[in-house]
Amino acid sequence: MGMRPVIFRSERMHGEVHLWGALSAILYLYVGATAPTPEAVDGLLLLFCLLCGIYSRVAVLCNARDDRGTLVSILLWAMVFRCILLVAQDSGAAVYSSDVFRYLWEGEVTRAGFNPYLLAPDSELLRGVREGVPAIWASVDHKAIPAIYPPAAQLIFRVIPGEVLCFQIFAVVGDLLLHAMLLFALCRSGQPSGRIIWYSWLPLILLELVRSPHLEALGVPCMVLGLLCFNFARRYVFLWSAVFSVAVMMKYVALIPFGYCALFHLQRTPRLRTVLEMAIPVFIVALLCSYPFRDAGIHIFSALQTYASHWRFNGLIFRALEVFFESMGIHAPAALAKGTALLICVLAFFHLLLRGKEPIEATMRLILISLLLAPVLYPWYLLWVLPLVVLSPASRWGRYVLCLSCTVLLSYEVLRHPDSWELSWGLLLLEYVSPLLFFLFQSRCGALPSKSLVEEP
Repeated sequence: MGMRPVIFRSERMHGEVHLWGALSAILYLYVGATAPTPEAVDGLLLLFCLLCGIYSRVAVLCNARDDRGTLVSILLWAMVFRCILLVAQDSGAAVYSSDVFRYLWEGEVTRAGFNPYLLAPDSELLRGVREGVPAIWASVDHKAIPAIYPPAAQLIFRVIPGEVLCFQIFAVVGDLLLHAMLLFALCRSGQPSGRIIWYSWLPLILLELVRSPHLEALGVPCMVLGLLCFNFARRYVFLWSAVFSVAVMMKYVALIPFGYCALFHLQRTPRLRTVLEMAIPVFIVALLCSYPFRDAGIHIFSALQTYASHWRFNGLIFRALEVFFESMGIHAPAALAKGTALLICVLAFFHLLLRGKEPIEATMRLILISLLLAPVLYPWYLLWVLPLVVLSPASRWGRYVLCLSCTVLLSYEVLRHPDSWELSWGLLLLEYVSPLLFFLFQSRCGALPSKSLVEEP
């Protein structure tokens, strides 16, 4: 008789999960079929708010559960959401970002035998490529700037067929691999499998990996794999160093966890052999990935320099620093703001390293600090820290990340005026400060579990 209330509560909880899952599926059906036109912005933002509200309810409901029924329900609906966004998107429902067309374009350029680091899309030498893929060419932005993505990313672009759906499928495969890694880590460490809900149902994940796919779908799993190799197989230095090297050659942000793990390990085993075990994989991976583009030389980084110098979007703290330094009459306020942000990031890096903070928690903090201080914070940049919330849910930083991952969707207000990529101060404050207030409220309530994947020393 004593088991009946427990069984009843479990069945009721599963029923509520299925109810919210069905409602979310209907909302994602609308999201997938709605083109991000200026006229549709209000409706899209409303859909995003509803999805985030449902996500918050179900996440709190499931995060401490460790039974098979809950896990199956979570993963079943997660797959339903992804399938809906794959099949519901018609040819007229454009993606939110043109990045995917840049991926496809650079893949076409590489397959045609040209070096994307040397030739911008509008180069006369690429006239034949443009005529072969007019639809992709028409959707490519910044046609005067050559490739910015690292060599491993270019090799991936080369093997993906020139269709948005193909890249979406690749993104979903990477997403599923990341799910497997997170579940393995939770199982290996004895943590509740229900924590996967924080990642699986998050609207930002679905919107930026499936609805509007990004390279993070392949780079983030490599970074997480490197962290897990370091956490569970630390003595195999060659292994995790090679995995991190691949992640860096996909996107340079992976330098943060790689550098931290390398110095963290050298603190404990300061030997020449350790240095060689880390350096050799770096050299091999960099050589293999860069060799097809060897003619570019230092020009591999030319577009990255342009991006760092001129891009601005959704960076509240950087924008505030720039305005402050400008009000003081400083000649180059942007340069000083960048220097200040870089100094803070470096100090945070060595502060965590000297304190002996474990790499998973440290990586989440360092990448988040870097993103908050950067001149550019596109919504999909947060994908680099979201899986780490699952692996370190006791962190108060993780609570802020989850809240910010919902409010950052407000930045799509910019779609209302596609020619002006500048958000108002009020919207930026709402986006950044409201998660902080919610975080303070949740800290008092203790909504997240207290045990992490890695126990602090």
